[in-house]
Amino acid sequence: MAVLVEGISVIVKKNSLANCLSTRIDDFVKSVPNQTLCMDDDLIRVGFMSPHDVEDNIGNLDTFGLVYLDNQRPFDIAVADQMTGLAVACDWLDFRRVEIQKGQFVSACSLVGAAYGGPVAVPDGWVYERSLSCKYQRFEPEDAAKNLELVRRESGVTTFRDKETGKILYSGSPTASAAHEEFEAIQAIATRTLELDQLADKARSANDEKLGASVYGELMELSSSAEKLCLRAKFCCGFAHFAHGLVRRVLKRPQDAEVQFRKSLSYSPNVINTLLELTRCLSEQNRPADAEEFARRAVEVEPSSAAAWGNLAMNLIELRRREEARKAIDKAISLDPQDKINRYILEHFDGYFDKR
Repeated sequence: MAVLVEGISVIVKKNSLANCLSTRIDDFVKSVPNQTLCMDDDLIRVGFMSPHDVEDNIGNLDTFGLVYLDNQRPFDIAVADQMTGLAVACDWLDFRRVEIQKGQFVSACSLVGAAYGGPVAVPDGWVYERSLSCKYQRFEPEDAAKNLELVRRESGVTTFRDKETGKILYSGSPTASAAHEEFEAIQAIATRTLELDQLADKARSANDEKLGASVYGELMELSSSAEKLCLRAKFCCGFAHFAHGLVRRVLKRPQDAEVQFRKSLSYSPNVINTLLELTRCLSEQNRPADAEEFARRAVEVEPSSAAAWGNLAMNLIELRRREEARKAIDKAISLDPQDKINRYILEHFDGYFDKR
């Protein structure tokens, strides 16, 4: 048998729990902070949607005498992500994709050496059609600033709407209040910065000095606020540095922005918006060779993104690699024929090479 893995799952060996507890396993079950618990003959699993909540839960398991890592290897506890597998290599746990019914696939873990087969243990009331296994979508905080709008918060669950598709998405967290307060403060800075970026373009086009001065003053205030958030952030550190980088980029300070975007990537290395912004900053510093790594990583992270392929095309144009650049912009157009930026690149493609 096996246990379901959805979101980020904390998995405990039952025999470790039985050996550590002077009372019953029921006491452990009562300590679980949500309704995601399930178990088979060997394992107990609890699911979370926030890495911070996983850390908190593992810390609380110390009270039961359980040990997460011993010599950098999972001892009594392991952590598994439904999309990427085990967080740390584990010699007592198998992770795999399982077809529970025709066309219905889930991630699951079983104890190494245990007979594998039969049903996958799932939480009470779990239904595939309403599960993360069926409708999983992950947004890093850096992406959420552009892609999601807040609908409401209640009972520890935050509801978002995907701006592009209109889909409703949920995020649940026992530490939701503090985390979302921090998230919203950072999101407000990122969202306003993007609005000011458009106003700055308008001021330059109209040669409106008054508007330009107003935009600059507000951006400086946002930069100060973003810097302070970077220092005190606990839940969204990568997002805080992303927002700070965004402000510095709009202020036309690409070197400062580069520092912040690199810090953001150190927390979340595969966030497409951060990769695109860092590529742009390096390009603005006339460093296309340094930017190529991040432009290519963006299309690896999200190969269906027209923006990422257009970004790579411009990077290759700057590197004077015409054939590769043409393939990249053709790919971008095939993904989204109506994208105005990529259509502009395609229409002026020959000119980029002729004028240099």
